[in-house]
Amino acid sequence: MHFDYPEEKQTDVNIAVSIVRDAALNRFDTGILVSGDTDFLPVFDAVRSIDSKKKIGVLFPFRRTNSQMHQAADFQIKTRLPHYENCILPNPIILKDGQKLYCPKSWK
Repeated sequence: MHFDYPEEKQTDVNIAVSIVRDAALNRFDTGILVSGDTDFLPVFDAVRSIDSKKKIGVLFPFRRTNSQMHQAADFQIKTRLPHYENCILPNPIILKDGQKLYCPKSWK
């Protein structure tokens, strides 16, 4: 099975809503957003408007950084090559029924 066309599933919106909801429900004191996408910039202000004592940082994916995210976050973490290499799934992934899932070439 190959996935050649990305499909929007409102993932960014769902992540942002979850972070803001968790802040409002006091489920964290410090949160970490794993992204370098500026679409998440409003999350930082939203969390701080709920509770100015809450900290929210950003963990940038491998080889990514973003100055706007860097400035908005209370702290930043960069992944290194060994972190990335330890998280790569086998290619292909073989499901129980024998079906094979391949990583899209554009992701490599």
